Amino acid sequence: MVDTPNTIVFKDSLRAAHGSGHAIIDIDLDGVCADYVAAMRTICSRHFNLPEESIPEPDSYNLMTATGWPIRDHKTFMRLHTEAVEDHLYRTIPIIPGTAEALNYLSGCGFHIRIATHRLISSGLHKIVVSDTAAWLDEHHLPYMSLCFVGPKDTLDANLHIEDSPSVAISLSSAGQQTVIMDRTYNRWIKGLPRAHSWDELTTAIAQHLTEEDGH
Repeated sequence: MVDTPNTIVFKDSLRAAHGSGHAIIDIDLDGVCADYVAAMRTICSRHFNLPEESIPEPDSYNLMTATGWPIRDHKTFMRLHTEAVEDHLYRTIPIIPGTAEALNYLSGCGFHIRIATHRLISSGLHKIVVSDTAAWLDEHHLPYMSLCFVGPKDTLDANLHIEDSPSVAISLSSAGQQTVIMDRTYNRWIKGLPRAHSWDELTTAIAQHLTEEDGH
């Protein structure tokens, strides 16, 4: 963790009120722990014969509408994505810096870490997606107690959700679920939600909140 000013405010407790005694943190993978943009930039560079540095950080969560990205339609996106998954995208995808340290910190605090990801979008590839995701988590030594492949995340109750998708973050907040959005170029138009610019910033804020809850 780093000693930086805390601009993240948690309105609800991060302590478990009942049940197992473990507060639940739902953590998304792509865009939060795994660098999906970097992986897709490499794929697009090869497919369209473009320099990687010519493909900018996306200004839209939908890469088909992102400025400077060469993907023009849903069919092309799904073909590229499906081929990447078959080639074990989710086993080789880069990890976002600070992820391992943050998840180990949260685990050490006693949180029930639930990985919540919407990766089952290519029919017939679910076995590859699930096995590669679990292998990637193990290879990077990321602690978790539940692994959930889910579309509508607002059906999951948790003390805290960590997301990057604008639509998912909005739906979670609208459902009354405490949510922090990880800062990305494609979600900066969202206002009114706590925003973390790094894992260090987020874990520092959580540590401060827990200390305040303990009355210290």
